[in-house]
Amino acid sequence: MNSYYPGNSIRLSANYKVANADADPGTVTLKVKGPLGTAETFVYLTDVALIKDSVGDFHYDYTATTAGIYHYRWEGTAPAKGAEENSFTVLESEF
Repeated sequence: MNSYYPGNSIRLSANYKVANADADPGTVTLKVKGPLGTAETFVYLTDVALIKDSVGDFHYDYTATTAGIYHYRWEGTAPAKGAEENSFTVLESEF
């Protein structure tokens, strides 16, 4: 699990494929749940900060301000349907 300090920009990325070739989902959604249990949802073409880098490749630069463990989930709908979850830790700052 990767660790960061509060205020850092954390790049969350996803890649979608169909038959081993990069492909775009119908809808791309990113959900991030922080250590306080609050979830945020970001949708491609609705949230300008969720970026398409190329066919099948997306990223979001997330800034966490609260120390603790964050969980995130990427979801894609047909034709490149898929989901992936991961997590990262934000460390306590001495300042």
